[in-house]
Amino acid sequence: MKWKCKVCGYIHEGVEPPEECPICHQGKEVFEKIAEAITIDSAEAKKQGIKNAIRKLSYGMYIVTSHQKGKINGQAANTVFQISSEPSVIIGFGMVKTNYTAEMILETKTFAVNILGIDGQGLVRKFGYRSGRDTDKFEKLNYKLDEQNNPLIEEKGVIGYLSCKVYNNQIIDCGDHWMVLAEVIEGMVNDSENYMMSYEFFRKTKDQN
Repeated sequence: MKWKCKVCGYIHEGVEPPEECPICHQGKEVFEKIAEAITIDSAEAKKQGIKNAIRKLSYGMYIVTSHQKGKINGQAANTVFQISSEPSVIIGFGMVKTNYTAEMILETKTFAVNILGIDGQGLVRKFGYRSGRDTDKFEKLNYKLDEQNNPLIEEKGVIGYLSCKVYNNQIIDCGDHWMVLAEVIEGMVNDSENYMMSYEFFRKTKDQN
């Protein structure tokens, strides 16, 4: 007998649905029984398997900010990672091509990474799910500008910053995303007692507050 999670599509085999979906962590009430006549196409099953495994990769949560022609903006991001330490600290950052922040970074070749702690869910909600083309995401927020004029958010939930500039014009086409390689030119930790928010933690707690 097979059961399908109506939230994420996870398929469970057993007499009863699981108490909790291992992918989206919703309760057993979100599972529906799959009729025996229904079979999963092998290509679709492979796609689902990749999706399930990808969600087990480790991610952090960040607000990436930039500027353009006197305007500032930021976006929630989960793909920021260090690539090298010497002779310069180089990081990679994945950004959706259609995002307003991506447009800014492509023009200015600079951005800042605001690293979120476990109490930063409100900032993810504020900077995700909507476009800065239509709203001022920095309204009523405290922030300062780094030496490249990119915003560093001065609010609870931000535990550190990285100021970055694109490295050797390395912006790589990766389908619906750009992969940006950037040199870190300044960094600071402002809350050493807090824990960095992981993407998994955010998914589990995003609806609690």
